[in-house]
Amino acid sequence: YMRKLNSPIAGIYNWTVAAGTEDGKVLGISNVEMDFTEDDLINMYTMGANPIMYAKNKGFYIETEFTALTSPLSALSYLHVREILIDLENELYAMLLKYQWKFNTPAIRAKIKREADEICQKYVDRSALYAYSNIIDENNNTPTLIDNQFGLLETYIEPVRSMGIIVNVINVMATGGIAGSSGFSA
Repeated sequence: YMRKLNSPIAGIYNWTVAAGTEDGKVLGISNVEMDFTEDDLINMYTMGANPIMYAKNKGFYIETEFTALTSPLSALSYLHVREILIDLENELYAMLLKYQWKFNTPAIRAKIKREADEICQKYVDRSALYAYSNIIDENNNTPTLIDNQFGLLETYIEPVRSMGIIVNVINVMATGGIAGSSGFSA
């Protein structure tokens, strides 16, 4: 987990998933206390634990990337989503500090929205978000909020999800069945 935070490799971010036999490798251990049964794993997944597993020719690795919130299952059930949120919250906070004690006018709100959009777009470009929306206008900055010296930026995000489970469906076709289909052909 800490290797990804200290990684000099381009494309490795705080929200890179540290699980699985490739990115979740655990180095420097020779064994674990016990091997888990299927029931053990189900119980661990239910409580949001991330067991260390062993795969032949791969070594030890972190099996999952759950937070402790697995019921109901949501984006917040995954560590990489929380890490995206931490980084995004920190960047938006730092940007908003520049506007504290500025007037709550349409022009200032437009500047805040533009900067918030630029920040969020960086996360889209780095495959952390699918989409986002920032709202800071007269609809959510009501006269009551403005009179009480509040400014309100609402940020909606769709975080990118990982593939914790991959299903491969293999279909057996009759001879000539693929060439006659509407898929790719050579």
